[in-house]
Amino acid sequence: MTTRHYITIGFFLTLLSCQTADNKGEQKHSPLNEEILIIGDIDTTKVISQLAIKESGSDLSNEKIDNLADNLDTLELTCYFGFCDCQRWLISEIHNRALTENADLDELDLRGQTEFNLVKHGYYIEAANKELEIDWRSEVNWTTICFIGREYIDKRLPKDGEFTVPDPPKGKVFRYYSYQILRPYQIWGPHKLTEIDKETGDSIKEPTILTVK
Repeated sequence: MTTRHYITIGFFLTLLSCQTADNKGEQKHSPLNEEILIIGDIDTTKVISQLAIKESGSDLSNEKIDNLADNLDTLELTCYFGFCDCQRWLISEIHNRALTENADLDELDLRGQTEFNLVKHGYYIEAANKELEIDWRSEVNWTTICFIGREYIDKRLPKDGEFTVPDPPKGKVFRYYSYQILRPYQIWGPHKLTEIDKETGDSIKEPTILTVK
């Protein structure tokens, strides 16, 4: 009888654990992602329906906050994880322009990342309230969201931002009151067990990335 060995991909699991941790160090519940292990083909339509991603939200406000611009603005930003505690949202036009030059731009590959001018083109985002927070499962490279909000005049860090280093870089912060995830977009799906060596039975357990069309 062949003994099956399970190899965990540390990077992917670390990435997911960072995304699910809130500012109190607790874990947000996402049982479909964390507890279900799929072997074989995925019923993409069914899984996406079960995940029930909230694609939009709105709570326009006339709040007055120091150093917050007076006028509302609309930004179309694309998620891009560059393996650093830094701005993860890029002006979509800049991202799309780079994508025409590098088709593998959004692959989760440490060797192939494009360095963007985050000071100029990158943003942190800050929800005006908890109900408007973006579902972490939609924070995948290439997912683009249209935000309506106000930009802080000074460089800073977002309130309740999640960082793994003690001194992350300050940058432009966009405080939003409305958002709409633009289709198609990608989401983190449940974990899948994939065999990589038929002779030894070695397998890897990794999260899936699903496309919502």
